[in-house]
Amino acid sequence: MAKYNLVTYNKATPNQKSPFPDLVSNLKLFNKAYDGKDEEKLLHKLPLWSDNSSYSSYSTLDEVIAKFNPKNSLNQTFVCRVRDDQIWSSDFTLGGFDRATQTNDKSCRNNLNTKRYNKDEVKGFNDDDSGTLNAYIRYQVKKDGTIDLICVKNMGNHRFWMKKLAAAGGPTEHLMKIRFHEGTPSLAKFDLFGDVETGKLLTKGEMIAIEAAAHHADAGDRNTQVEGQKFYSGLRAQIPAYVECFDFLKANEINYKGIMQVQNVKDCEDWPEISSITGMNIGIGNGIFKSYGMDNVLQSIEVARKIAIEVTKEPIIMNSSIKCFGGMYKSLTELHDGGTKALFNKEQLSQFFYDFFLENNTKSKFRRKPITLKMLTQSGSVKDFNYVSANMFWKDGAIVEYFRDMMDRDNGFTTSHKCMAHFLNNIHPLIRQQATAICNV
Repeated sequence: MAKYNLVTYNKATPNQKSPFPDLVSNLKLFNKAYDGKDEEKLLHKLPLWSDNSSYSSYSTLDEVIAKFNPKNSLNQTFVCRVRDDQIWSSDFTLGGFDRATQTNDKSCRNNLNTKRYNKDEVKGFNDDDSGTLNAYIRYQVKKDGTIDLICVKNMGNHRFWMKKLAAAGGPTEHLMKIRFHEGTPSLAKFDLFGDVETGKLLTKGEMIAIEAAAHHADAGDRNTQVEGQKFYSGLRAQIPAYVECFDFLKANEINYKGIMQVQNVKDCEDWPEISSITGMNIGIGNGIFKSYGMDNVLQSIEVARKIAIEVTKEPIIMNSSIKCFGGMYKSLTELHDGGTKALFNKEQLSQFFYDFFLENNTKSKFRRKPITLKMLTQSGSVKDFNYVSANMFWKDGAIVEYFRDMMDRDNGFTTSHKCMAHFLNNIHPLIRQQATAICNV
Protein backbone atom coordinates (compact mmCIF):
# COMPACT_ATOMS: atom_id res chain seq x y z
CA MET A 1 0.00 0.00 0.00
CA ALA A 2 1.47 3.35 -1.02
CA LYS A 3 1.86 6.04 1.60
CA TYR A 4 3.16 9.54 2.20
CA ASN A 5 6.52 9.90 3.93
CA LEU A 6 7.54 13.29 5.32
CA VAL A 7 11.32 13.46 4.97
CA THR A 8 13.10 14.63 8.13
CA TYR A 9 16.70 15.27 9.02
CA ASN A 10 18.07 12.67 11.42
CA LYS A 11 20.70 14.31 13.60
CA ALA A 12 21.94 10.84 14.58
CA THR A 13 23.15 10.41 10.98
CA PRO A 14 24.70 13.79 10.10
CA ASN A 15 25.89 12.50 6.71
CA GLN A 16 22.35 11.69 5.65
CA LYS A 17 21.76 12.31 1.95
CA SER A 18 19.40 15.20 1.25
CA PRO A 19 16.16 14.35 -0.61
CA PHE A 20 17.09 16.71 -3.47
CA PRO A 21 20.66 17.79 -4.34
CA ASP A 22 19.88 21.51 -3.84
CA LEU A 23 18.50 21.04 -0.32
CA VAL A 24 20.18 21.42 3.04
CA SER A 25 18.69 20.94 6.50
CA ASN A 26 18.54 24.16 8.52
CA LEU A 27 18.81 22.05 11.65
CA LYS A 28 21.98 20.42 10.34
CA LEU A 29 23.53 23.84 9.72
CA PHE A 30 22.70 25.01 13.23
CA ASN A 31 23.98 21.81 14.85
CA LYS A 32 27.19 22.08 12.85
CA ALA A 33 27.77 25.64 14.09
CA TYR A 34 27.08 24.58 17.69
CA ASP A 35 28.92 21.28 17.75
CA GLY A 36 30.80 22.04 20.97
CA LYS A 37 34.19 22.82 19.41
CA ASP A 38 33.93 26.60 19.70
CA GLU A 39 34.05 27.90 23.28
CA GLU A 40 31.76 30.81 22.36
CA LYS A 41 29.23 28.42 20.82
CA LEU A 42 28.61 25.95 23.62
CA LEU A 43 24.86 25.47 23.96
CA HIS A 44 24.94 25.34 27.74
CA LYS A 45 26.67 28.73 27.82
CA LEU A 46 24.08 30.54 25.72
CA PRO A 47 22.21 33.40 27.44
CA LEU A 48 18.68 32.68 28.65
CA TRP A 49 16.68 34.41 25.95
CA SER A 50 12.93 34.53 26.27
CA ASP A 51 10.57 33.13 23.64
CA ASN A 52 6.93 34.28 23.76
CA SER A 53 5.75 32.15 20.83
CA SER A 54 3.14 29.41 21.31
CA TYR A 55 1.72 27.55 18.33
CA SER A 56 -0.14 24.74 20.05
CA SER A 57 -3.48 25.93 18.65
CA TYR A 58 -2.30 25.16 15.11
CA SER A 59 -2.28 21.75 13.44
CA THR A 60 1.05 20.06 12.89
CA LEU A 61 2.43 19.55 9.41
CA ASP A 62 1.95 15.80 9.89
CA GLU A 63 -1.76 16.37 10.59
CA VAL A 64 -2.12 18.54 7.48
CA ILE A 65 -0.49 15.85 5.35
CA ALA A 66 -2.70 13.13 6.84
CA LYS A 67 -5.78 15.03 5.62
CA PHE A 68 -4.27 16.07 2.28
CA ASN A 69 -6.42 15.46 -0.78
CA PRO A 70 -5.06 16.69 -4.12
CA LYS A 71 -8.57 17.16 -5.51
CA ASN A 72 -9.35 20.05 -3.20
CA SER A 73 -6.09 20.88 -1.39
CA LEU A 74 -3.64 21.87 -4.12
CA ASN A 75 -4.81 25.47 -4.30
CA GLN A 76 -5.17 25.86 -0.55
CA THR A 77 -2.73 27.46 1.85
CA PHE A 78 -2.24 25.81 5.23
CA VAL A 79 -0.85 27.52 8.31
CA CYS A 80 0.65 24.93 10.62
CA ARG A 81 3.52 24.24 12.99
CA VAL A 82 6.56 22.48 11.60
CA ARG A 83 9.34 20.79 13.57
CA ASP A 84 12.90 21.95 13.04
CA ASP A 85 13.98 18.56 11.67
CA GLN A 86 11.29 18.75 8.97
CA ILE A 87 12.58 21.98 7.43
CA TRP A 88 14.86 22.16 4.38
CA SER A 89 16.26 25.07 2.35
CA SER A 90 17.30 25.27 -1.31
CA ASP A 91 20.83 26.68 -1.02
CA PHE A 92 22.68 28.63 -3.71
CA THR A 93 25.89 26.68 -3.09
CA LEU A 94 24.05 23.54 -4.20
CA GLY A 95 22.35 25.06 -7.23
CA GLY A 96 19.34 26.47 -5.35
CA PHE A 97 18.23 30.03 -4.63
CA ASP A 98 18.40 30.65 -0.86
CA ARG A 99 21.36 31.44 1.41
CA ALA A 100 20.85 29.21 4.41
CA THR A 101 24.59 28.51 4.57
CA GLN A 102 25.26 32.23 5.04
CA THR A 103 23.02 32.71 8.07
CA ASN A 104 24.79 35.20 10.32
CA ASP A 105 24.97 33.89 13.89
CA LYS A 106 26.28 37.19 15.29
CA SER A 107 23.43 39.12 13.68
CA CYS A 108 20.91 36.70 15.20
CA ARG A 109 22.44 37.09 18.65
CA ASN A 110 22.43 40.87 18.34
CA ASN A 111 18.76 40.80 17.40
CA LEU A 112 17.88 38.68 20.42
CA ASN A 113 19.89 41.06 22.61
CA THR A 114 18.03 44.14 21.41
CA LYS A 115 16.45 46.18 24.20
CA ARG A 116 13.06 47.81 24.01
CA TYR A 117 12.74 51.54 24.62
CA ASN A 118 12.82 52.28 28.37
CA LYS A 119 13.26 48.57 29.13
CA ASP A 120 16.25 46.90 30.77
CA GLU A 121 15.63 43.33 29.63
CA VAL A 122 16.61 42.14 26.18
CA LYS A 123 13.94 41.32 23.62
CA GLY A 124 14.74 37.65 23.05
CA PHE A 125 12.61 35.87 20.43
CA ASN A 126 9.48 37.96 19.98
CA ASP A 127 6.79 36.27 17.93
CA ASP A 128 5.24 39.64 17.10
CA ASP A 129 8.41 40.54 15.17
CA SER A 130 9.12 37.21 13.52
CA GLY A 131 6.24 36.75 11.09
CA THR A 132 5.02 33.51 9.58
CA LEU A 133 7.49 31.55 7.46
CA ASN A 134 6.66 30.31 3.97
CA ALA A 135 7.28 26.87 2.50
CA TYR A 136 6.34 24.59 -0.37
CA ILE A 137 5.87 20.85 -0.14
CA ARG A 138 7.93 19.09 -2.78
CA TYR A 139 7.37 15.47 -3.73
CA GLN A 140 9.11 12.54 -5.34
CA VAL A 141 7.68 9.10 -6.10
CA LYS A 142 9.89 6.21 -5.06
CA LYS A 143 10.04 2.83 -6.74
CA ASP A 144 8.21 1.12 -3.87
CA GLY A 145 5.25 3.47 -4.33
CA THR A 146 6.08 5.69 -1.35
CA ILE A 147 5.55 9.38 -1.98
CA ASP A 148 8.28 11.38 -0.26
CA LEU A 149 7.17 14.87 0.79
CA ILE A 150 9.74 17.54 1.63
CA CYS A 151 9.02 20.85 3.35
CA VAL A 152 11.16 23.47 1.56
CA LYS A 153 11.28 26.82 3.34
CA ASN A 154 11.86 29.72 0.94
CA MET A 155 12.39 32.50 3.49
CA GLY A 156 13.28 32.93 7.15
CA ASN A 157 16.78 31.50 7.73
CA HIS A 158 17.57 34.01 10.48
CA ARG A 159 14.19 33.56 12.16
CA PHE A 160 14.79 29.80 12.30
CA TRP A 161 18.26 30.38 13.79
CA MET A 162 17.06 32.85 16.43
CA LYS A 163 14.38 30.49 17.66
CA LYS A 164 16.96 27.72 17.97
CA LEU A 165 19.22 30.07 19.94
CA ALA A 166 16.37 31.01 22.27
CA ALA A 167 15.77 27.29 22.83
CA ALA A 168 19.49 26.75 23.54
CA GLY A 169 19.56 24.25 20.70
CA GLY A 170 16.57 22.28 21.96
CA PRO A 171 13.68 21.09 19.74
CA THR A 172 11.65 23.90 18.18
CA GLU A 173 8.48 24.29 16.18
CA HIS A 174 8.01 27.02 13.59
CA LEU A 175 4.81 28.58 12.33
CA MET A 176 4.64 28.20 8.56
CA LYS A 177 2.32 28.98 5.71
CA ILE A 178 2.64 26.04 3.31
CA ARG A 179 1.39 25.10 -0.12
CA PHE A 180 1.59 21.78 -1.94
CA HIS A 181 3.20 21.84 -5.37
CA GLU A 182 1.01 21.24 -8.38
CA GLY A 183 0.96 17.58 -9.32
CA THR A 184 1.41 16.22 -5.80
CA PRO A 185 0.21 12.63 -6.30
CA SER A 186 -2.82 11.19 -4.55
CA LEU A 187 -2.55 7.84 -2.83
CA ALA A 188 -5.67 6.81 -4.72
CA LYS A 189 -3.77 7.04 -7.99
CA PHE A 190 -1.55 4.07 -7.14
CA ASP A 191 -2.42 0.53 -8.15
CA LEU A 192 -1.38 -2.61 -6.31
CA PHE A 193 2.00 -2.63 -8.05
CA GLY A 194 2.92 0.82 -6.81
CA ASP A 195 2.79 2.53 -10.20
CA VAL A 196 1.51 6.06 -10.27
CA GLU A 197 -1.09 7.11 -12.81
CA THR A 198 0.74 10.31 -13.62
CA GLY A 199 -1.07 13.50 -14.25
CA LYS A 200 1.44 16.34 -14.50
CA LEU A 201 4.33 15.62 -12.17
CA LEU A 202 6.65 18.60 -11.83
CA THR A 203 10.37 18.25 -12.37
CA LYS A 204 12.87 19.34 -9.74
CA GLY A 205 13.71 22.40 -11.86
CA GLU A 206 10.06 23.42 -12.11
CA MET A 207 9.58 23.15 -8.35
CA ILE A 208 12.74 25.19 -7.71
CA ALA A 209 11.53 27.87 -10.13
CA ILE A 210 8.17 28.16 -8.35
CA GLU A 211 9.79 28.38 -4.92
CA ALA A 212 12.43 30.83 -6.13
CA ALA A 213 9.76 33.11 -7.61
CA ALA A 214 8.06 33.41 -4.22
CA HIS A 215 11.43 33.96 -2.54
CA HIS A 216 12.33 36.62 -5.10
CA ALA A 217 9.04 38.45 -4.61
CA ASP A 218 9.70 38.52 -0.87
CA ALA A 219 13.26 39.75 -1.50
CA GLY A 220 11.93 42.58 -3.62
CA ASP A 221 9.70 43.70 -0.77
CA ARG A 222 12.54 43.84 1.76
CA ASN A 223 15.36 46.39 1.55
CA THR A 224 17.51 44.16 3.75
CA GLN A 225 17.71 41.60 0.98
CA VAL A 226 21.02 42.04 -0.79
CA GLU A 227 21.51 42.33 -4.54
CA GLY A 228 23.20 38.95 -4.81
CA GLN A 229 20.34 37.20 -3.02
CA LYS A 230 17.82 38.74 -5.42
CA PHE A 231 19.97 37.71 -8.39
CA TYR A 232 20.16 34.07 -7.32
CA SER A 233 16.44 33.83 -6.62
CA GLY A 234 15.52 35.76 -9.78
CA LEU A 235 17.68 33.44 -11.88
CA ARG A 236 16.22 30.32 -10.27
CA ALA A 237 12.73 31.72 -10.81
CA GLN A 238 13.56 32.18 -14.50
CA ILE A 239 12.68 35.89 -14.38
CA PRO A 240 13.70 37.13 -17.87
CA ALA A 241 15.72 40.16 -16.71
CA TYR A 242 17.88 38.01 -14.44
CA VAL A 243 18.33 35.27 -17.03
CA GLU A 244 19.38 37.93 -19.56
CA CYS A 245 21.83 39.39 -17.03
CA PHE A 246 23.36 35.97 -16.38
CA ASP A 247 23.65 35.23 -20.10
CA PHE A 248 25.27 38.63 -20.68
CA LEU A 249 27.87 38.09 -17.94
CA LYS A 250 28.60 34.57 -19.15
CA ALA A 251 29.03 35.70 -22.77
CA ASN A 252 31.52 38.34 -21.63
CA GLU A 253 33.33 36.01 -19.20
CA ILE A 254 32.50 38.04 -16.10
CA ASN A 255 31.58 36.35 -12.82
CA TYR A 256 29.31 37.64 -10.07
CA LYS A 257 29.17 36.27 -6.51
CA GLY A 258 30.46 32.89 -7.73
CA ILE A 259 27.34 32.29 -9.84
CA MET A 260 29.34 30.80 -12.70
CA GLN A 261 30.77 28.08 -10.47
CA VAL A 262 27.31 27.36 -9.05
CA GLN A 263 25.98 27.05 -12.61
CA ASN A 264 28.89 24.76 -13.54
CA VAL A 265 30.15 27.06 -16.29
CA LYS A 266 33.34 25.60 -17.72
CA ASP A 267 36.73 27.32 -17.27
CA CYS A 268 35.31 30.24 -15.27
CA GLU A 269 37.72 29.99 -12.33
CA ASP A 270 39.94 32.84 -13.53
CA TRP A 271 37.18 35.16 -14.72
CA PRO A 272 37.16 38.55 -12.95
CA GLU A 273 34.05 39.36 -10.91
CA ILE A 274 31.93 42.47 -11.22
CA SER A 275 31.23 44.25 -7.94
CA SER A 276 27.56 44.87 -8.65
CA ILE A 277 24.99 44.15 -11.36
CA THR A 278 23.06 47.38 -10.76
CA GLY A 279 21.89 48.62 -14.13
CA MET A 280 22.38 45.19 -15.73
CA ASN A 281 19.63 43.31 -13.90
CA ILE A 282 16.53 45.04 -15.23
CA GLY A 283 16.59 43.63 -18.72
CA ILE A 284 18.47 44.11 -21.97
CA GLY A 285 17.27 47.43 -23.36
CA ASN A 286 16.97 48.99 -19.90
CA GLY A 287 19.40 50.34 -17.31
CA ILE A 288 22.94 50.86 -18.57
CA PHE A 289 22.07 49.26 -21.92
CA LYS A 290 19.53 52.03 -22.50
CA SER A 291 21.72 54.80 -21.05
CA TYR A 292 24.89 54.03 -23.01
CA GLY A 293 23.82 51.64 -25.79
CA MET A 294 24.70 47.95 -26.06
CA ASP A 295 27.81 48.54 -28.20
CA ASN A 296 29.22 50.95 -25.65
CA VAL A 297 28.49 48.62 -22.75
CA LEU A 298 30.19 45.76 -24.58
CA GLN A 299 33.23 47.96 -25.25
CA SER A 300 33.31 49.01 -21.58
CA ILE A 301 33.15 45.42 -20.34
CA GLU A 302 35.81 44.29 -22.80
CA VAL A 303 38.34 47.01 -21.97
CA ALA A 304 37.72 46.82 -18.21
CA ARG A 305 38.20 43.05 -18.29
CA LYS A 306 41.43 43.40 -20.29
CA ILE A 307 42.80 46.08 -17.94
CA ALA A 308 41.88 44.07 -14.84
CA ILE A 309 43.52 40.88 -16.11
CA GLU A 310 46.60 42.26 -17.84
CA VAL A 311 47.41 45.50 -16.06
CA THR A 312 45.92 46.17 -12.63
CA LYS A 313 45.47 42.48 -11.62
CA GLU A 314 42.17 43.30 -9.93
CA PRO A 315 39.97 40.25 -9.23
CA ILE A 316 36.90 42.50 -8.94
CA ILE A 317 35.85 45.06 -11.53
CA MET A 318 33.89 47.94 -10.07
CA ASN A 319 30.49 48.39 -11.65
CA SER A 320 31.15 52.13 -11.56
CA SER A 321 34.14 51.75 -13.91
CA ILE A 322 31.83 50.23 -16.55
CA LYS A 323 29.55 53.26 -16.22
CA CYS A 324 32.45 55.68 -16.42
CA PHE A 325 33.74 54.03 -19.58
CA GLY A 326 30.20 53.78 -20.98
CA GLY A 327 29.62 57.50 -20.57
CA MET A 328 32.84 58.33 -22.37
CA TYR A 329 32.16 55.94 -25.25
CA LYS A 330 28.67 57.44 -25.58
CA SER A 331 29.95 61.04 -25.64
CA LEU A 332 33.31 60.82 -27.37
CA THR A 333 32.76 58.16 -30.06
CA GLU A 334 29.32 59.17 -31.39
CA LEU A 335 27.96 62.18 -33.27
CA HIS A 336 25.92 64.76 -31.36
CA ASP A 337 23.86 67.84 -32.28
CA GLY A 338 24.94 68.07 -35.91
CA GLY A 339 28.57 67.28 -35.30
CA THR A 340 30.43 65.97 -38.35
CA LYS A 341 33.09 63.86 -36.66
CA ALA A 342 33.51 62.16 -33.30
CA LEU A 343 36.71 62.71 -31.33
CA PHE A 344 37.57 58.99 -31.16
CA ASN A 345 36.39 55.77 -32.67
CA LYS A 346 35.70 52.98 -30.18
CA GLU A 347 38.96 51.15 -30.82
CA GLN A 348 40.98 54.35 -30.28
CA LEU A 349 39.23 55.14 -26.99
CA SER A 350 39.69 51.55 -25.83
CA GLN A 351 43.39 51.85 -26.57
CA PHE A 352 43.54 55.11 -24.62
CA PHE A 353 42.00 53.47 -21.55
CA TYR A 354 44.40 50.54 -21.75
CA ASP A 355 47.46 52.75 -22.30
CA PHE A 356 46.39 55.10 -19.50
CA PHE A 357 46.23 52.33 -16.91
CA LEU A 358 49.37 50.69 -18.28
CA GLU A 359 51.31 53.94 -17.94
CA ASN A 360 49.98 54.52 -14.42
CA ASN A 361 50.84 50.99 -13.32
CA THR A 362 54.45 51.10 -14.50
CA LYS A 363 56.80 51.09 -11.53
CA SER A 364 58.39 54.45 -10.90
CA LYS A 365 60.33 56.05 -8.08
CA PHE A 366 58.16 59.15 -8.59
CA ARG A 367 54.81 57.40 -8.14
CA ARG A 368 53.59 56.24 -4.75
CA LYS A 369 50.73 54.01 -5.90
CA PRO A 370 49.24 52.90 -9.22
CA ILE A 371 45.85 53.93 -10.60
CA THR A 372 43.27 51.13 -10.60
CA LEU A 373 39.75 50.55 -11.87
CA LYS A 374 38.63 50.66 -8.25
CA MET A 375 39.41 54.38 -8.20
CA LEU A 376 36.68 55.03 -10.76
CA THR A 377 34.00 55.27 -8.12
CA GLN A 378 31.61 57.90 -6.83
CA SER A 379 32.69 59.54 -3.62
CA GLY A 380 30.35 60.59 -0.85
CA SER A 381 30.12 64.11 -2.24
CA VAL A 382 30.29 63.41 -5.98
CA LYS A 383 27.49 61.29 -7.47
CA ASP A 384 28.22 61.63 -11.16
CA PHE A 385 30.10 59.15 -13.34
CA ASN A 386 31.12 61.66 -16.02
CA TYR A 387 32.55 63.91 -13.33
CA VAL A 388 34.56 60.98 -11.96
CA SER A 389 35.88 60.35 -15.48
CA ALA A 390 36.78 64.01 -15.97
CA ASN A 391 38.67 64.05 -12.70
CA MET A 392 40.57 60.90 -13.67
CA PHE A 393 41.28 61.17 -17.40
CA TRP A 394 41.64 64.93 -17.87
CA LYS A 395 44.05 65.31 -14.95
CA ASP A 396 47.27 66.90 -16.26
CA GLY A 397 45.60 66.90 -19.68
CA ALA A 398 46.05 63.11 -20.08
CA ILE A 399 43.39 62.37 -22.68
CA VAL A 400 43.96 65.61 -24.58
CA GLU A 401 47.71 64.96 -24.83
CA TYR A 402 47.01 61.37 -25.89
CA PHE A 403 44.65 62.66 -28.60
CA ARG A 404 47.25 65.18 -29.83
CA ASP A 405 49.91 62.50 -30.07
CA MET A 406 47.55 59.98 -31.67
CA MET A 407 46.48 62.45 -34.34
CA ASP A 408 50.04 63.79 -34.75
CA ARG A 409 48.93 67.41 -34.40
CA ASP A 410 49.97 70.41 -32.34
CA ASN A 411 46.58 71.03 -30.73
CA GLY A 412 44.31 68.76 -28.77
CA PHE A 413 40.57 69.37 -28.40
CA THR A 414 38.55 71.79 -26.31
CA THR A 415 35.30 71.74 -24.38
CA SER A 416 33.56 73.45 -27.31
CA HIS A 417 33.64 70.27 -29.40
CA LYS A 418 30.20 68.69 -29.86
CA CYS A 419 31.37 65.48 -28.19
CA MET A 420 32.68 67.40 -25.18
CA ALA A 421 29.48 69.43 -24.96
CA HIS A 422 27.54 66.18 -24.78
CA PHE A 423 29.92 64.81 -22.14
CA LEU A 424 29.69 67.92 -19.94
CA ASN A 425 25.94 68.38 -20.38
CA ASN A 426 25.45 64.94 -18.86
CA ILE A 427 27.11 66.12 -15.64
CA HIS A 428 24.85 67.49 -12.91
CA PRO A 429 24.46 71.28 -13.26
CA LEU A 430 25.71 71.89 -9.71
CA ILE A 431 29.15 70.47 -10.56
CA ARG A 432 29.21 71.03 -14.33
CA GLN A 433 31.17 74.27 -14.11
CA GLN A 434 33.79 72.61 -11.96
CA ALA A 435 34.03 69.70 -14.43
CA THR A 436 34.36 72.15 -17.33
CA ALA A 437 37.28 73.82 -15.57
CA ILE A 438 38.96 70.42 -15.13
CA CYS A 439 38.53 69.65 -18.83
CA ASN A 440 39.80 73.06 -20.00
CA VAL A 441 43.44 72.10 -20.25
